[in-house]
Amino acid sequence: MAYIHVELKEWNSKQLDIDIDSAQTLVRKYFPKADVGVEGYAVEQSSMNNKLVEGEIKSVCISFVVIALLLIASFMSVKTGLIGMIPNVAPILVIGGVMGACAFSMDMMTMMVIPMAIGIAVDDTIHFVNHSKLCFERCGNYRESILATFRDVGKSMVSTTIILCMMFLAYMVSPVTIFFRVGLMATIGLVTAMVADFTSA
Repeated sequence: MAYIHVELKEWNSKQLDIDIDSAQTLVRKYFPKADVGVEGYAVEQSSMNNKLVEGEIKSVCISFVVIALLLIASFMSVKTGLIGMIPNVAPILVIGGVMGACAFSMDMMTMMVIPMAIGIAVDDTIHFVNHSKLCFERCGNYRESILATFRDVGKSMVSTTIILCMMFLAYMVSPVTIFFRVGLMATIGLVTAMVADFTSA
């Protein structure tokens, strides 16, 4: 019986799984009769992280369907409900694009940003679209209703977005890499959600 102890300074789940498979293949090649097993904190964390990420992805997909149905029911219009989904999808696409461009790994912390961005985007969307619809019913003019919505709701959306962004920007001064990434992606997601709300109007 032999044990090989390996210390890792840092790791990500995807690369760790590849390295483990490579190590097991190599050991089985030279020691075909050996009973090979891998254990340790990193292995357990990697397995747990993979399961959590898979669960998060499924949850996000389900939430998109549920949110779309709720928006359609809330506004009593399929067209308005689907338009209202644009600001909710946009932050996720942008965050995913940034993660891919910067080669950020999908882990427990980074995946937490996506549900948060969806929640804030949905809240802003309902306020903005509902108010614009109410103004349109009152004045009957699309341009006037949008301008009134910007005056009444737009200011509060901008101010709350700025406050939240400032809070998450504080994470970016942290020496911990994961906090920096969370702060960056949360800020990008919040700004994207607000811009998407305004432009989809």
